[in-house]
Amino acid sequence: MQKNVRRKLLVKKELQFKLAALQSFSMLLVAGTCLITYKALLNYIDMYVARGPELDMLIRNLSKTLIGQLVMLIIIGVSVSILVSNRILGPVYRLEKDTEDILSGGEEGYSRRIKVRTGDELLSLVDTVNKLLDRLDNSRLKRKQIITAAENRISAARSKFKDSPEIQESLSSIEKVFKE
Repeated sequence: MQKNVRRKLLVKKELQFKLAALQSFSMLLVAGTCLITYKALLNYIDMYVARGPELDMLIRNLSKTLIGQLVMLIIIGVSVSILVSNRILGPVYRLEKDTEDILSGGEEGYSRRIKVRTGDELLSLVDTVNKLLDRLDNSRLKRKQIITAAENRISAARSKFKDSPEIQESLSSIEKVFKE
């Protein structure tokens, strides 16, 4: 059994980058709040604590740590947003791609099915589309059977009434309808 594995991380780049930008903006708001809190803490220290070399070193180390944490927050946040958007938009991409392949395959394309990974977020939508394709394929097969049966009966009627031009003409017009 082949396991469906998505090889591309960015499947719908524009939308994934929009989602990542929105999440990054949210993280920047959090980072801004942290910086404001840090600045308020520094102002409090300046007002109520006597400055000295040890305090200055603590503030420098605290500043470096805070900046490092904010950079890591942004890197991790963007990475997580791309992974999460891939988990959501990957099935959308697969649905679009497989639907286009099915439509370009003519009537035989209806026998194909859309495949997504187990656990993808849009699995229920894909299952519903596959059920629709099952119905279309069954209808197509039934239509083919009806046409084949009708063509066989028309052929038999042609043999039986080969001496009647009116019946032959009627059978020809019926045949035209089936071929359309």
